[in-house]
Amino acid sequence: YKELLRIFYHVALEDGGQVIFNVPTCDVPEALQGDIEYLCLSLRLLKMGERSQQVIEQRYREQFIQDLLFSRIHYEEELRNRSSLYGWDLSGGVIVLVAEFMEQTGQGSRECAALLKGRVKMLYPDMIFSDGHNKETFLIPLTAGRQIKKDFQLIAPSLREELGNSAYLGFSGEHTSFLQAGEAYQEASQALSIAKNFLKKRRLIFWDELG
Repeated sequence: YKELLRIFYHVALEDGGQVIFNVPTCDVPEALQGDIEYLCLSLRLLKMGERSQQVIEQRYREQFIQDLLFSRIHYEEELRNRSSLYGWDLSGGVIVLVAEFMEQTGQGSRECAALLKGRVKMLYPDMIFSDGHNKETFLIPLTAGRQIKKDFQLIAPSLREELGNSAYLGFSGEHTSFLQAGEAYQEASQALSIAKNFLKKRRLIFWDELG
């Protein structure tokens, strides 16, 4: 890439990236200057349009997840049609994980959330998530042979080491359908609340272990 920039004429865009022309650096015809300006402007407009589209798609995606978490989807057909827009297979069961990060510094909370999101994504590439203020919610599909509770019990020591005392993790029980994601979300949220108020040394707690 650096060799291309050395050899060929190129223009840096204001918001990042390079436009590289098949013209030697030492030989740029004046007639090309106007084309370069138009091209750079076109690329900027294209990137702005793509960003706007991404914001709209993100909004619809987040609305769909919120509808799941608050039990606003009641029929398999609606679940199937809306999930297919994002290439998600939500035909099986689900476990919900709610993680809450303690108020330390805003940056610290964001870093912990990003770290946890990376760990969960590594274990379950097909999970979907919702961002909130100092809180992350993960919907993890229960595919065949997946033992989510066992997985997290195994990585709990390393999570404690990485996150310290900055996060509480609450897990729902296993539910047979994503239509029950709202019930699972309530279980995970209540497990989290119980851990914070009564079991403060427990940073990771499962709904099915509570009395």
